[in-house]
Formats: sequence, structure tokens, C-alpha cells
Amino acid sequence: MKRQDMLIHRDYSFSASALNVRERLTDTEEKILDYARSCSVITKADVMELLGTSASTATRVLRKMVNANLLKRNGKARNTNYTINPLD
Repeated sequence: MKRQDMLIHRDYSFSASALNVRERLTDTEEKILDYARSCSVITKADVMELLGTSASTATRVLRKMVNANLLKRNGKARNTNYTINPLD
């Protein structure tokens, strides 16, 4: 296999896996992404209000989305907010 073919295959594999992540989003994740798109930034407090959940649940959902490269974490502690990952 030529190097160029390998690069094309690698890029295709990445795109395919990114599409698979999109297909598996939960309703909760969709709501969070829609809010983040419309407001350009989202906080844990926003997620708590949007979903009507506790702080620990909001943190768990946001952490999962950061680990899936759907959101990017900015800041620390009380100054933490999340934006749509630029790769999104």
C-alpha cells in the first residue's frame, strides 16, 4: 500500500469514527450542544438549569462530553466553562 493511500485511509477512519460519535449522541448531549452552539459557551450551572439535574450529574455529563471531544473545557474551578470543540 502506498503512503498516500495510507494517509487517505487514516483520514477516512477518523471521519468515520467522528460520524459514529454523532450518531450515538443522547438527547441530553444534543440539548447541551444546541445550547453551546447558540450561546457559544456553557457552564455547569447552565447544564443544571437546562436539564434540571444536580451538580454532580451535570459534571458527569460535561466530563463525558469533554472526553468524547465534543466540548472543550476552559478555565478551572469556578471559572470553568465549556465551548464546542474546534474539531467539531
